[in-house]
Amino acid sequence: MENNQNRICYRMTDDEKKEYKISKLPFCRFQIRIDDEFITGFKELFSEYVFDTCKKADSDRDKTIKYQWNILPYDNKKSKDMVAHHIVIACNRDLENEVKTLLNSFGDATKYKKNSRGGSLTWTTNINFNTKPYRGEWVSIMNDRKITFPICIVTYDRAENDRGLTHLLLSKMKINHYLFVEPAEVEKYDKWINKTYGKIIVGNRDYSITDKMGSTPMRNQILDWGLSQGFERVWMLDDNIKGYTRLYQGVKNNILSGEIFSSVESYISMYDNVGVVSHNFNPLIMEGDCRAIFCKNGKCYSSMLIKTDPELRFGYRHQEDNMMSIHSVLKGYCNLCFNHIMYDKNTSGETKGGNQKDIYKSDKSVGNTDGAGYKERYEDFIKYIYDEFSEIPIFKPGKSYKTFVTRDNRMKSHQYHAKVNYEHLLNHNTNDIIKRPNIVGEKSVPMILKPKPTKPTIT
Repeated sequence: MENNQNRICYRMTDDEKKEYKISKLPFCRFQIRIDDEFITGFKELFSEYVFDTCKKADSDRDKTIKYQWNILPYDNKKSKDMVAHHIVIACNRDLENEVKTLLNSFGDATKYKKNSRGGSLTWTTNINFNTKPYRGEWVSIMNDRKITFPICIVTYDRAENDRGLTHLLLSKMKINHYLFVEPAEVEKYDKWINKTYGKIIVGNRDYSITDKMGSTPMRNQILDWGLSQGFERVWMLDDNIKGYTRLYQGVKNNILSGEIFSSVESYISMYDNVGVVSHNFNPLIMEGDCRAIFCKNGKCYSSMLIKTDPELRFGYRHQEDNMMSIHSVLKGYCNLCFNHIMYDKNTSGETKGGNQKDIYKSDKSVGNTDGAGYKERYEDFIKYIYDEFSEIPIFKPGKSYKTFVTRDNRMKSHQYHAKVNYEHLLNHNTNDIIKRPNIVGEKSVPMILKPKPTKPTIT
């Protein structure tokens, strides 16, 4: 959003302007969305500065036309990113309150939200846009379309109501699914699960004890099971997903419907050459955003639909979802990460059970140092990438395994969350979805946004 045209360097010296372009950390930023009603007054207020405003064109920015998306309505042209003027005010931190005083001249129309990721200080500021979005839950008003592929949950040590969130969620939505459980844990899962919708499939051995590879071996067993059952694909879900949201008109609301899965299935049924797909992670998409319906050839994770190709396998102790996504792209498949529906869960390693104790080492109850495993996970991943790809020509000119993985300071994870720059792969721009002849995707069932149930008042 920020560029040389729409940036105001408020009372900055020439040296500060140069420093700001190098590093934004010592400065304060105001990322501002402005309604048409206020843009003239804003320009008058900052008339001594030469700047332009960025207003998104009303075009196919969500790429529903380009990608022939007709499954579940995805129209975000009324989102703030599409209708607002975008301006950034950069200033020295000691001028923060002075800038706020100027902006506050618009009265109640000015709203602030603080963001301090990566050590920088950013105020996201909306001028006008006071209309609160309608909050509710998306539900189908008729029977959902059939979910084609089996929904499999890889789970360990989460047979409790505050841990095994995915099973509870799917049971609430009356969606059948499978829980893949290690032999030593079958008894407690059998006592806990809702057997109307959940079915246990027992792992080949106690992977957590014998393999010490986290969830990787069980994930591969799920792929083997799906292939043996004749399924072209399997859904593979983490066990701590607490909900799904739908992005529509720049607003996110919960969705309780099989369309979470069937909308994705119906779309990819029209195309060849699709390898791994997933829903995106809810915190990475902000309200007001107008995102493309999906991202191509990047990471797929946590809520995945995977082709049961015997050559597509999970590997390594850490970052198995990234390694699967990378190998899928290198094999020539097109990965798709969908933005119309997103999953929500706690940051990896925060929920008790699963990989918390042995992988993330963040289980304080057994004496783990908080987050010690994140550093190990990051460093091991760097080693995996080097071991596999340092001698193989898979990167674009000027790129290498050293640029391929960097730190992502948007996430918690004690500054050791890996950001994988998939665009550095040779295949990133070439792998594309290929339309199957004479195939038309089945449109989704009608949906309505029901108000969220209110909690009863205690008198």
